[in-house]
Amino acid sequence: VFCFFRFVLVFLFAAISSTTFGEEIRQIRSIFPLLEKTPEDKFVVGEGRSYAMAWNRWVWENFDDPIPVEMLPAAVRSGGTTTTYIQNREAFSVPLANLDASLVRPFAFARQLFRKRWAVGHSLENQTGSSVGITEGLGPIFNRSSCSGCHLKDGRGHPPRTPDEPMKAMIVRLSISGIGPNGGPLPHPDYGTQLQNQSIPGVSKEGRVSIRYKEIEE
Repeated sequence: VFCFFRFVLVFLFAAISSTTFGEEIRQIRSIFPLLEKTPEDKFVVGEGRSYAMAWNRWVWENFDDPIPVEMLPAAVRSGGTTTTYIQNREAFSVPLANLDASLVRPFAFARQLFRKRWAVGHSLENQTGSSVGITEGLGPIFNRSSCSGCHLKDGRGHPPRTPDEPMKAMIVRLSISGIGPNGGPLPHPDYGTQLQNQSIPGVSKEGRVSIRYKEIEE
């Protein structure tokens, strides 16, 4: 009877401890937002999950890293305390390893804004769609409908491969002879400092750029 009673006490203690620990985990994880899937959340080949799913998994596994990154050998920290060990196409899209925990939620919110698509409209307050969906206010001329449209995967864009391929991750800077008020190039009086190759209906685009390559043999 004594052994059985002691077993019951141990079992109850373990259950209470487990419940308390579980509550702490839920409270800590509650500060990290789960990301909704966006149109750009394509499945990573070989990974079997999208970025949103990978992010949520990262939050789940790293809410309280038991091994400080500073304790890792320098050989595996090529980026210092900012080193990340994600080796897929989302390697540039994760928060820095040394980012303070209180800033992870703002990071996630900013990432949502970064991938938000803008549509034709004139009211920034009249939002159509979710926080990662579409917001009115695009135009009248523009290059891409979202920040990530130009800055593909946070720095993995590429130039056009053929003359007919549109420029997605590149822009054309414009200027005229002279120096601007801040010491930089002098903007073109009509086109400004950047050629806008897209426009909303009823408005003309500023222009179109075509890139051709020529191989040079030495």
